[in-house]
Amino acid sequence: MYSFKSTEALKLVHKVQQVRDFAADEKEKLASAHPSWDVIRDARLTSFAKIINVLHSTQLALTFIGQNLLDPMWWASTSKTAIPHTDANIYIREFDMFAKMGCVQFVFLSIESGFRILLRSIDSGACNGGTAEFKSVYECLLKTKLTSTPTYSVELLDLLRYVRNTVHNNGVYYHKDGNDASVVYKGTTYNFLFSKPVDFVTWEFVLSLTEDVVKLLREVDCDSSVESISSTLVDHFV
Repeated sequence: MYSFKSTEALKLVHKVQQVRDFAADEKEKLASAHPSWDVIRDARLTSFAKIINVLHSTQLALTFIGQNLLDPMWWASTSKTAIPHTDANIYIREFDMFAKMGCVQFVFLSIESGFRILLRSIDSGACNGGTAEFKSVYECLLKTKLTSTPTYSVELLDLLRYVRNTVHNNGVYYHKDGNDASVVYKGTTYNFLFSKPVDFVTWEFVLSLTEDVVKLLREVDCDSSVESISSTLVDHFV
């Protein structure tokens, strides 16, 4: 069967739960420290809720891989005709990639929607009312609107953005100008070579970035320029 072992999948399930619990704890701490913030509607808290939901779904996907897809008996029970191991391996690999890239995509969207709302709340005219390309939005917010720019914050979002963009091309990096790109994050250089697959996006990498995103959200929400906003930063989060 697929080289991804059941025990490895279940270890990842535990790691996902750790990151999810960390996000839930940070959300609860912020809510307790800021009782005027609407837990259901305020973007300073809903961004955490969105990431928690993403991690719930990720945990379900990895549990399904570990307990079902990696079990030959499960495949035998789901089809009237035998499914060759080679075909099953392909299906598992594709589902694993689907779950991983889905996690990246929705974590990215979670912080993107929240940061656009934050920027509009602080400066309604900045970056075309917060509708400009996301890189200009987060650079404006992090570099010019906060009391201090969180360490590695721009590099983190640059890295996440490049990884997210490879989703559109099945894990291969492309740029409209045909250029390569690289990001130095926490002392490590991540290279994105034009028309080449990106091979460093492991589950461990994705979950580490997700944890860092949670830390960044906490730092941004604790910045005085964000804490001082008295109105609810309405996020139409369903």
